[in-house]
Amino acid sequence: MVRKLAKLFLLFVFLIVLIPVVDLAYCRAKMSVAIDYDDELEYREGRVYQKGAAAAFTGKAYQTMCGDDCGLFGCYAIHWYASFKDGYRDGEVLLPNSERSNDYFSMSLFFGDYKSVYFLKGVRT
Repeated sequence: MVRKLAKLFLLFVFLIVLIPVVDLAYCRAKMSVAIDYDDELEYREGRVYQKGAAAAFTGKAYQTMCGDDCGLFGCYAIHWYASFKDGYRDGEVLLPNSERSNDYFSMSLFFGDYKSVYFLKGVRT
């Protein structure tokens, strides 16, 4: 009986450690392929461009709540996370459940308080 309890305890501890590590790895993977809107992008003539670039931006971007000042190991509190094509939001966009511009969420596999919406050439579908 003691051995079973010890095994259950070890399993519990393993899960307590594993869940945050997997969650952090998921967040880091998602954030590593995107760029920070405030640092690297600008809005010109109705479209998004990388600062100083002539061509409209295509890729993934996010906007943080407080820059690099908050968050854990590169996983920031963010206002939105979006795909862009030719300078327009195009594809999946992650927003806080409230959809308020001043709200934020954490990129989390298990505990994320966000929802997916979809855009096509800047228009929500």
